[in-house]
Amino acid sequence: MVPNDCPFDKKLDVWGNRVPEDVRDAATYTNDTLELCWASARQIFGDKANPEHAIQIYDRVDLRIKDKVMINSISQN
Repeated sequence: MVPNDCPFDKKLDVWGNRVPEDVRDAATYTNDTLELCWASARQIFGDKANPEHAIQIYDRVDLRIKDKVMINSISQN
């Protein structure tokens, strides 16, 4: 097993099976997406990037995903 210094992963390990699977999946998805958005903010804004930039990018990503889900739902009906 690879050592992991990520507080999020450590917390999930501590909680173990006490976290319902759907909650674990949602939390992991959100954490991973925010990490991706933080990387995007640093790429775009460089040294001027801040967490608010990542949150704003996350909000846009989330809207895009919701739009795609809605479009897919409509097209399947």
